[in-house]
Amino acid sequence: MAHQAARVIAALAVAADLVFLLQTQVGGLLPRPLGTWSSFILFDLAPVLAMAAFHRDAPSDARWPWLLALTLLAGVAAAWRIVTLGNYVHDPHLVRVSLVELLILLAAARLVIPDAARAQPPAPASPAQPYPG
Repeated sequence: MAHQAARVIAALAVAADLVFLLQTQVGGLLPRPLGTWSSFILFDLAPVLAMAAFHRDAPSDARWPWLLALTLLAGVAAAWRIVTLGNYVHDPHLVRVSLVELLILLAAARLVIPDAARAQPPAPASPAQPYPG
């Protein structure tokens, strides 16, 4: 029951944010539409859809699911940094800091991805004979 309530609350929050975003875009109040839409997709919609993917009938968890989540988080953070890099064009120091952040994210992902791949459970073997029908 609590999981159902969480889904409803998350859907309402995403819907309200989407309505606000559409109203500001139609009204011409978005100074940087790409950044606003990307933040909506990365920080509002994607996590809610990811949470909705987990339900009672979902397959069991991998051995180290946090490793997979860490690589996904690194990808999201890198995408966000790339999208917002244009905000710092007039400050070379912040551009360098942003590029170093991207380098650190890439190095962290490079270190974690092999372990995350090993943490995946093996694929079930296909049946020796095809199913009749």
